[in-house]
Amino acid sequence: MREFPKGVHSERVTRWAAALVGQFCFWVVGFFPLAGVAAWEQIAPLPTPNGGFGCAILNGKIVVLGGTNWKNERKEWLDGIWVYEPQAGRWETKGKLPQSLAFPVVAEAGEELLIAGGSDGTKPRNEIWRLQPSFKLTAAGELSQPRAAAVGGFVSGKLAVAGGCADPAALAGLCKGIEVHAWPKNDLIESALPMATGLAIGAYVAVGNELFVFGGSSRSATGELINSNETWKFNAVTGSWRQLAPYPVKARGAAAVALGAEHVLIGGGFGGPKDYFLATAYIYEVQQNTFHQSLDLPLAALVGLVDCDGYVYCLGGEDRERHRTDACFRIAVKELLATTR
Repeated sequence: MREFPKGVHSERVTRWAAALVGQFCFWVVGFFPLAGVAAWEQIAPLPTPNGGFGCAILNGKIVVLGGTNWKNERKEWLDGIWVYEPQAGRWETKGKLPQSLAFPVVAEAGEELLIAGGSDGTKPRNEIWRLQPSFKLTAAGELSQPRAAAVGGFVSGKLAVAGGCADPAALAGLCKGIEVHAWPKNDLIESALPMATGLAIGAYVAVGNELFVFGGSSRSATGELINSNETWKFNAVTGSWRQLAPYPVKARGAAAVALGAEHVLIGGGFGGPKDYFLATAYIYEVQQNTFHQSLDLPLAALVGLVDCDGYVYCLGGEDRERHRTDACFRIAVKELLATTR
């Protein structure tokens, strides 16, 4: 019978065995969460692997709009409207957008959704669309300029859309302004961004009268791509920007969702110390202007996040280059908030 070698070799074997046990425990806990331990629950996947889509809540249902995927090494731009009914636990197709569309701003405006800008894969768009609870889609105006991968939201009865770019794949042609449309008259007010070089593909969320923006990407004076950790909020009443505590990670493509009026979950994206896909997540305390690390997202990707009926849903996303995932998960908001540290 063979014996483990002694001395320095036995120390190596011990470390190897410990690592093996650690991996085993990781997978056991991942697939069979311990009682009382917060964990993401996997739900029905998206109808197709998808990233760069818009998502929001409409009439108590989760809506996913457009997006992109890859098939046979070819990027496809999607035009579908998909809806998830939490009670039924399944996805349904609810028609199509007027054209393929990814990286739009999607804003919850009362009982309807506003869809602004985005890219159809060949050029940025400037249309604003209204999606009603019946899933009827109607034209609702235009942005002053085409914008893809912009940030925005519906605040104080106004649609605010800021930054963005002409080409979300190359992050080229950055837009430097913000436009605010009084609704429903669609009167327009334009002003400059506080970021001199522009901003695209940042995490954004509307809370009360304010639009919060976390991270994103811009270009240096020499044209170098820069991931940001700056946090800003825009007050739609005063039309002013205020810089806040920095986001703990320099990242682009993160997602954000409001958990009531006091907390915001931000997570995922691309960047960080390894400049790669991220699963890291943080809770932002709105009143205290502080960040606390939260439970990681269930996958490292540029995901979509929504809050529906007391649960946070983590949807699909770009999880590696030239690839999209259809995986979806959820966790109770109370459980998630209890994991902050």
